[in-house]
Amino acid sequence: MMHYDGSTWTTHISGLEAGGTNGPYFIYNIWGTAPNNIWAVADNGEFGPIIKWNGTSWSTQYTHTTGLRAIWGSSPTDIWAVGNSTGIVHYDGTSWSTVNYTLTPALLPNTTLFSIWGTDANNVWIGGASSGGVVTILKWDGSTISRFNTTGMPAATSVGSIRGITGTSANNIYVAGDISGFASRWDGTTWTTQSTGTVSSLNAIWCTTNGADIWSSGAASTIIKGTATPEGSPPTVTTPTSTAVTHNTATLGGTISATGGADATARGVVYALTSQNANPEIGGANVTVLTESGTFSTGAFTRNATSLTASSAYSYKAYATNSSGTSYSSVNTFNTLAAPAPEIAVSYAGNNVADGATVPALANGTDFGSTPVAGGQVEHTFTITNSGTAVLTIASLAVTGDFSITATPSNNVGISGGTTTFTIRFDPTTTGVRAGEVSFTTNDASETSYNFTVQGTGTGPQTFDLVSFPIANTPYDSGETYIYSSGPTLPEPVPTTLGDVVSAGSAPGGDGTTSIGDFGLLRRGGFLADNGHLVFPGTLEIGTGSPAVTLASSSGLWKTAGGNLFLLARSGTTVPDVATAQFSTLPEVPGISAGGDVSFLGTLNIGIGGVTADNDTGLWSELGGTGLNLLLREDDNVPGLAGVKVAKFASGIYATATTGASTGQAAFSVTYKGASTKTALLRASINGAATTISVVATEGEDAPGTAVDFANLAGSYSDPGRMDSAGNFVFSAITTPGNKEGIWYQPVAGATSKVVFSGETAPGTSGATFLKVYRPSIGSGGVIAFRASLNANGDNSSSTRNDGIWRVDADNPASLTCILRRGDDSSVVSNLPVGTRVGNPWGGWLTTTNRGAWKAWLDANGDFTSASPADRHAIYADLSGTMQLAVTVNDAAPGTTGATFSGFDLPVVGGDNQYAFIGNLAGGDTVAENNQGLWKSAPNGGALTLVLRKGDVIPTSEGSKTVTKIDLPGSLQTDRRWEQPVMDNTGRMVLYITFGDGSTSQIIAP
Repeated sequence: MMHYDGSTWTTHISGLEAGGTNGPYFIYNIWGTAPNNIWAVADNGEFGPIIKWNGTSWSTQYTHTTGLRAIWGSSPTDIWAVGNSTGIVHYDGTSWSTVNYTLTPALLPNTTLFSIWGTDANNVWIGGASSGGVVTILKWDGSTISRFNTTGMPAATSVGSIRGITGTSANNIYVAGDISGFASRWDGTTWTTQSTGTVSSLNAIWCTTNGADIWSSGAASTIIKGTATPEGSPPTVTTPTSTAVTHNTATLGGTISATGGADATARGVVYALTSQNANPEIGGANVTVLTESGTFSTGAFTRNATSLTASSAYSYKAYATNSSGTSYSSVNTFNTLAAPAPEIAVSYAGNNVADGATVPALANGTDFGSTPVAGGQVEHTFTITNSGTAVLTIASLAVTGDFSITATPSNNVGISGGTTTFTIRFDPTTTGVRAGEVSFTTNDASETSYNFTVQGTGTGPQTFDLVSFPIANTPYDSGETYIYSSGPTLPEPVPTTLGDVVSAGSAPGGDGTTSIGDFGLLRRGGFLADNGHLVFPGTLEIGTGSPAVTLASSSGLWKTAGGNLFLLARSGTTVPDVATAQFSTLPEVPGISAGGDVSFLGTLNIGIGGVTADNDTGLWSELGGTGLNLLLREDDNVPGLAGVKVAKFASGIYATATTGASTGQAAFSVTYKGASTKTALLRASINGAATTISVVATEGEDAPGTAVDFANLAGSYSDPGRMDSAGNFVFSAITTPGNKEGIWYQPVAGATSKVVFSGETAPGTSGATFLKVYRPSIGSGGVIAFRASLNANGDNSSSTRNDGIWRVDADNPASLTCILRRGDDSSVVSNLPVGTRVGNPWGGWLTTTNRGAWKAWLDANGDFTSASPADRHAIYADLSGTMQLAVTVNDAAPGTTGATFSGFDLPVVGGDNQYAFIGNLAGGDTVAENNQGLWKSAPNGGALTLVLRKGDVIPTSEGSKTVTKIDLPGSLQTDRRWEQPVMDNTGRMVLYITFGDGSTSQIIAP
């Protein structure tokens, strides 16, 4: 390595003098931008190191797997190197990486690339050994590497290898070859062989910036010089601009900053849809040219683009042409606006009513609840909102069944949030569920006919228990019966046609009536959907039943769906959609949607039905209305990703939604294999027996709304996500670099977008920013709530108000609101004693009306700390519509004699805005045998009632049994990771009970 300082050449130590395992390194080429930014490449027949001079010393920056022969760059952050075995590598200012490319015809694998030169970052030429009888000259155009035009080139046998490339512009390029003094010039149209006067092979070539002098060197100490008429250069075009962008027009332009020696004769703009051509130039595919002819010196110019496509991304460049050629500005982009259009939404009490919805719900008013046939009427007022940019028109409102219209909407609804309302009355003509359909027409192109199913239940005279329903609150007077019971009804085991669900009880099979053996110890946790459907895991006693139960056939999932309990799936039995295969294991935590459809992750017996270790796990679901079907399995292809398969599932399938009688949505985490080994979140859209898989988010790819990428998406943080009953999906994730956390949202028919991200200012604070955001809970209509901690800044500079609960409509991140925060006092939280404050909270759940309950500390002395014994645990809830302190440790426990709460688990919510929790007791009538119980609130977060207590005796099909333990799925988990439901829309709950004799049961508590 030699260096010239202006007067003397001196030897430099490169660091490669010791050579490698394959012998010494030959330093073939050197290039740089400044005295402290010099790069060189080398080859020893095995490896290709790239070294850099930083002004003080040389150091190795990168080692390629094959030798490297040449290096060139357009800037310190855009450097290329080429070499042996078709190798090309690129430096982006941060790191070196291999450039993969495909050519037609392809280069032979052992082809060496000897030379590289370019005019800018988007115009780079590469020369190499002739391959397969074809001269090797390649070009990088800013996006791809392809073969360059060889028009005028002699046969490869007369050229050999292109050892050198130089030039002044894209229309004035010289190359040198290693056969018989070969040299040639490209004039923008054709190659012309140059007379060099030598037969020696030429290995290098260089010219002055105006092309007047050309030098080449080669074998046998050959140095030759050529001359040419100095050329001008194309104009320099800069500053691409886009202004006045509408949905179909834009003003585009640029600036001629230098003429290049001759005035331009044409100037203009080229553009294309980015999806069709991200690097538009004249003559390119799908490119539109807006040109202006004349004589033009330096200065700015514009052209008007018309007939553009709305809501689309465009790429464009400004250009100018003179006698020396055409040059372009850098590429820029713009996005056209959406075409003016109305956008309808229908809601009830703030909850969305989707077009085409066929499953009525109380939360969004499509289920009118129960009312007597005699004298009972219920009216619901629905709101139509137009969030679009054109007036929304409404016409032909109609309703069928026992429903009528009592108030009609306006025919025209204003833009940008205009609203109108209509009112539907339910007046049942007979008892039972009565269904109807609301329909009307609109000018919203995606919802020209808006319709949704409504239902209500007609009842006969009602019976009211005045213990829990004071007579002043009874709404009817049509022959009702009033009773006053002595106390609440005790829970009972889940009934079956063969008895009930308790250890040693007879277990029904798939028909719900035939016994397949006796229940063994039940596996922990049952789940109760909003509509009352129940699923739970269990085991069978080995040796019972006919044929006799074996270990391989002893686990199962049982379900009720408004009728008898039946077996849904069982180990050792045939698997849906996988011929002759058998289930091996079934989950302890199945998923169930609000509509009662069960989904689960199951494994198969290896060696049966073609099952191997590579494909023995899959996801099965009832979504779609055609029974239990396979959604996705290990080793299945991932649609849209060539060569990518599912390697494994992260945990299970819990984010599910029944969106119609034959439709559903689900989301889950996977790890890929094959062409990618990344992790990802996938969405399954189910229609009948057909499932469509799409990608929600991928590890290593952009995290929308941030400048970073998603990290592992199959870890415990992002798996599972949450989904509401409409199929809207929300998930939390960690990003890289930086390991920051955030929450992202994908509506059922939309793109993934950011809701909140670490480092952003937290609403409800004075300048404090989010430090960490934790797994969200989801209610209805895309509304979520989450716990977050805060950085020590803003009004949390002393870390005394460092966490809280926030709620947001994920479709509208601007609606983010803090609803409970450490340090809140009685001016913020109702029922909070003066002088006390809210302490640190835990995460919680939301109901379908987007209210919730959260466990948190009660800072009893108001000193901004959360620690016992001075402070104690509490439950806060806004189920009444206002955030309030609901219950604390040391409060009297209802249903006991003098006992108080000594602690409780995280609350669960459901029913009619009710919360429930498992609590521990101390004092009063408490002994070890009755020191635990389950309490549930009245509707809207009302008074607590004791539901079940240790020591209670429950009748079962195996005789009366004493309760010794009460459990809910997820008990003692600080974030209730799977957030599976245990309370239906009537307030019923499912409990997992252990009895004094060691047997277990799934209990329904009214």
